[in-house]
Amino acid sequence: MNIYKKVRPSDTCIFAGISTGKAEELKYYKLEPWELSTTNKEWYRYAVDKLNANLIEVLDVPSKTLEDIINENYDKNKKIHILSIDIEGTSGEVIKTCDFNNYKFDILVVEKDTLQSNDLENNYDVQLEDKFNKYFVRI
Repeated sequence: MNIYKKVRPSDTCIFAGISTGKAEELKYYKLEPWELSTTNKEWYRYAVDKLNANLIEVLDVPSKTLEDIINENYDKNKKIHILSIDIEGTSGEVIKTCDFNNYKFDILVVEKDTLQSNDLENNYDVQLEDKFNKYFVRI
């Protein structure tokens, strides 16, 4: 995050565990290579068993809901053009817990998983998909 803040100082960068319900502590599996680190136990096991990742440490991290994070940081006086959500394979599950009727993001970039347009209450439509993400545009 420190490097990211230097490169993009006007962006809001939030380091938090995301949960689908009330606040809880999550296990964060810090792996080498760092790109494989996760809070998803199944992914952690897969990364170690099949991708030869090394477990560096397991950390307890507090979590918040996506709705809480957006509410704490969303400024209705500022237009947010793009919201990028990277929740390590649980995007579809977490997105369903947030009411996007309350916000006016032009574009949502979400990790490609089981997420569908109707998960965003028909306010967004998939306009583009690449190998890793779906790009939703507000209708």
